[in-house]
Amino acid sequence: MQGRIIKAISGFFYVECNGNTYECKAKGIFRKKEETPVVGDIVEFDEINEKEGNVISIGERKNILVRPPISNIDIVIIVAAIKIPAISTLFIDKQLAYLRNK
Repeated sequence: MQGRIIKAISGFFYVECNGNTYECKAKGIFRKKEETPVVGDIVEFDEINEKEGNVISIGERKNILVRPPISNIDIVIIVAAIKIPAISTLFIDKQLAYLRNK
């Protein structure tokens, strides 16, 4: 089955597929490849029962952010204070530069 990871907590990946959410663990092959599924990944998974499964492969990623670890991002909103603390255009420039290179 194929779905999208919507939440990741302590080695468990919550995969949404056809309106259902499955609690999945990643197969050991990901440790060998030094690859980790992240929120937003399109994954193939084996269904164990109605609520559990195992992630077996990760689809191709359009992009990925390291912090927070998310992938396949279409829209980003940068939020910054205007008055207290004073607006930091350097902060906004850094964020834009970082996102532009992803």
